[in-house]
Amino acid sequence: MNRNFLVTGGAQGIGLAYCRTILAGGGKVFLTDINEVQGEETSQSLAKEFGGDRVAFQKQDVTDSAAWPVVWDAADAFFSPGKVEALCNNAGIFSKTAWQRVVDINLCGLVTGTMLAIERMGASRGGPGGLIVQTASMASFLAGFDTIEESMYTCTKQGVLGLVRSMAVDKCYPVERVRMVGISPLFVNTELVRTQVEAGNDTVANRYKTRLLEPSEIGEAFKQLVTGGLSGQMLVVFPGFCFYWPDWNRSMVKLFGLACSFQTKVLGQGASEPISPQQLAKLGLIMVVFLFSLFHIFLNYIGL
Repeated sequence: MNRNFLVTGGAQGIGLAYCRTILAGGGKVFLTDINEVQGEETSQSLAKEFGGDRVAFQKQDVTDSAAWPVVWDAADAFFSPGKVEALCNNAGIFSKTAWQRVVDINLCGLVTGTMLAIERMGASRGGPGGLIVQTASMASFLAGFDTIEESMYTCTKQGVLGLVRSMAVDKCYPVERVRMVGISPLFVNTELVRTQVEAGNDTVANRYKTRLLEPSEIGEAFKQLVTGGLSGQMLVVFPGFCFYWPDWNRSMVKLFGLACSFQTKVLGQGASEPISPQQLAKLGLIMVVFLFSLFHIFLNYIGL
């Protein structure tokens, strides 16, 4: 954790948990937030606890692409003679109606910061390499909101998953030497979640009969991700446990491709006719029964 971190959305909630974890681990923090009052209060509080030479704040709207280099330069100046070594793209919102703002902050702002980080730290651009931590969500893997406007949140978080996977150790990472990882918590006890639940927007939350995660738990998972996560990995955080989401998509595509080939070449379905999920499930069941039968025959053959 002993690095120079630039943390967006760091004034409260998950971002603040990141800042506290970094500072407790010996690192330095330049935090930004659109809420200037809260940002200043957070910065002053952290400075009293960890030292004024280790934390600073600047107001930032992550959707303002022209301001990103200015913020990064200010962070470099604060860390001087060092520079920014890690970016935490944490700023994010949820809205039932303002879907454009959700996309602009959660995806466009995150991508702008990411590309600037690659420009400043990427090995192919003459940089030393570095670290990017993307704050994602369980929405990176699941869909389930009631309206298309709300579902833009899902769209943005699944975009974050794709971006993180693009920097896996066998993809773009060897070119840039910037380790990119993501963290996907369930529901966290933050202002964003509390506001929605209190307003009655709890359709998705009600599907998971579990408690809210505390920001401190996300901070601990963040520490594990920063110190041990491989580039391209997404750490899923639930109450009581966490795990890296398996990157099995390529294998699943191959498996489904074989199943579809069997459906068309052996069972005679027309190649232009789409194969349904129900047909794939039926093929899977047939394969399980077939393998079980072979195993049963084998056991009888050896006398068991």
